[in-house]
Amino acid sequence: MAWFRYQEGVLSLQLRVQPGSKVDKVVDLQADRLKIRIQAPAVDGKANMQLVKFLADQFAVPKSSVQIAWGHTGKAKTVVITNPRSWPDWFKKLN
Repeated sequence: MAWFRYQEGVLSLQLRVQPGSKVDKVVDLQADRLKIRIQAPAVDGKANMQLVKFLADQFAVPKSSVQIAWGHTGKAKTVVITNPRSWPDWFKKLN
């Protein structure tokens, strides 16, 4: 399985998220998932909210266009981004 799928304006990402990092950043591919570090702790949904904000900024979309489709309480997540307006350099390099 690929770590992303883009079809009809919808980008689906398979992620492994590490909360409590020093900075928000994309790390690298690990097996079939993209590893992302997030500053916010995994408490009260803060890491999920920060992940949504981070990805919205990266793909130049409003936060409402980023949805966690699967994995709300775990590190493995599927995130869906509707109509990405920009493709970050890290995405282009990993693609």
